[in-house]
Amino acid sequence: MSRARSTSAMSGMVNEARPRRANRASAPRDAGFDGAAVYRITVPPAALEADGEVLLRLSYTGDVARVYINGQLVADHFW
Repeated sequence: MSRARSTSAMSGMVNEARPRRANRASAPRDAGFDGAAVYRITVPPAALEADGEVLLRLSYTGDVARVYINGQLVADHFW
């Protein structure tokens, strides 16, 4: 497979563009979470009684996280 080459007029450096890989996932697949840690949080009903929105901040270590409420995915984060 050949690579595209371009030369920068400013520096004279040659840049080689790497070919894109087909079927590269942009997000983790469900199977990747099979061995992941699971944390369950119970929010006291009194915290949900006020008018307006409720914000729950979760901190984690790692590069992937998913948040579910009653089994429905509501947020995810990955690099």
